[in-house]
Amino acid sequence: IRHHEAVRHLGSGRRLTVLTRDTSAFPQPAADQVLAAFTREVARAGMTVSAVQRFEVDPLRPAQVPPGDFLELIRRSAAGDVLVSLLGPPLLGDDQRAQLPATPPCRIVALCAGPFPDAAGLRQLAAQGLLHSAVMDRPSTKTDPSRPRSERTFEDLYAVFEAPGSQGSGPSR
Repeated sequence: IRHHEAVRHLGSGRRLTVLTRDTSAFPQPAADQVLAAFTREVARAGMTVSAVQRFEVDPLRPAQVPPGDFLELIRRSAAGDVLVSLLGPPLLGDDQRAQLPATPPCRIVALCAGPFPDAAGLRQLAAQGLLHSAVMDRPSTKTDPSRPRSERTFEDLYAVFEAPGSQGSGPSR
């Protein structure tokens, strides 16, 4: 996930929490590499990952943060905090959304890896204040197959969804 999407939403002196898969029981080197690369790039930008929250996720099911845990993390956050979910956007039920303040205090950035082309769902989450940015796999039909994979850029491989009117409080790109 491109660290810019998280850093630009981070308020001065606030917490950046990363939500990721617990890979201790079921090793997943790719997930560990994504977390390490993200943490390294955030540090290079002069910021710090305050906490890493790991979730045991069935490796045979689509990765997502358990809704109750996501709800609690949002509720305990402060204005200017950023939650970066490497497990996709917050998928909360109506009863869970009703427990949130009208405007959730934190900013939420999600990595929507794999087949997650549900832009309508992302727009709905954005309208509810539950998503500010998302990085999604770009459909393979949008990439130039004649270019070697090693020469493809971030923009060739990923699309960035930005919630309408979502302006970060931290540094911009």
